[in-house]
Amino acid sequence: MPGLKKSKNYYYIIERKTVIEDGQKKQKPIILKKLGPISKFEAEHELFQFKKSYNRKHANKSHDLTLGRFIPIFLENYKHTGIRPRTFELAKDNCKVLKNHLGHMLLKDIDYDEVVQLTLKLSESHNNRGVNIKLNTLSLLFNTAIRKHFIRSKPIIDRLPEHYTFKIERLTQEQIKEVLQLASERITGHKIVYCLKLMLYTGMRPAEAASLKWEDINFQNRTLSILSDNPKKKGRVIPIHDAIYDMLYTKKDNPNENVSPYKTSGIQTLLKRIRKLVKFNINVSMLRRTFVSIMIESDVELAKLVKITGHSYKTCLKHYAELRADYLRNDIHKFEI
Repeated sequence: MPGLKKSKNYYYIIERKTVIEDGQKKQKPIILKKLGPISKFEAEHELFQFKKSYNRKHANKSHDLTLGRFIPIFLENYKHTGIRPRTFELAKDNCKVLKNHLGHMLLKDIDYDEVVQLTLKLSESHNNRGVNIKLNTLSLLFNTAIRKHFIRSKPIIDRLPEHYTFKIERLTQEQIKEVLQLASERITGHKIVYCLKLMLYTGMRPAEAASLKWEDINFQNRTLSILSDNPKKKGRVIPIHDAIYDMLYTKKDNPNENVSPYKTSGIQTLLKRIRKLVKFNINVSMLRRTFVSIMIESDVELAKLVKITGHSYKTCLKHYAELRADYLRNDIHKFEI
């Protein structure tokens, strides 16, 4: 975007371009117009007039640019904004969906009515939160197009309300035994059982379990150091459950750097195969919810549960309040006079 620069009482209109020098990206100022020895007020007025013609000039170049053709440009820019790899992969998946619905349309022709139609189509196969995630990606895409001067403005994007009752889906003790038995006998044997137990007995998030390294395990103190790839989530140290200590200790000399033999996608694929063999739903997130639910049922204090799981107090109270209320309801009847 054009800006002002003053040097030796002279004002210049410049634009910073990214160039590669000695293998490194650097911002280099490019002089677009020399204004001369004028006042700051006059320079700002000249910049305002220059931007108007500059935006028209650049916007006109892209009148025939479709959303499908712009998506690679957006992803290339989005990739270098310091986001996490998982966030970028999610944006790529969302862009595929957007391309299927609006990829043929010119960027300048996508208006409010088209966004409403897109929202209605997405609502047929996604819940409100899923629709809003894709609309957020569309908004980011439009913002990038504006910064790159491909369009001048973006249409209004109305999100759907996300007020819904969060239902805790968890496994029962019988279902856990059935899953572990099927995994051992009919899927891939000890590897998947080892991975499932690691998640069930620690309550780790799928990504945390997949990235856990042997150096994060202190066998002498019997603790696990869990680090999240999300900078907003704090790391934590939790004790190793007796049920998996021996299992981990026998594999500590494994040449692989990671403790888990599978990445998150690998675990999800294997659970899909298990889902076809059982009569109940199971997914990778249910393993963590099962851990938290059983801990609550075992009367573990909320403060301790927060430290073990890495949940916030707000999340525990919001998602598991109903479960806690059921057990409080049973406990109240223990009072007798």
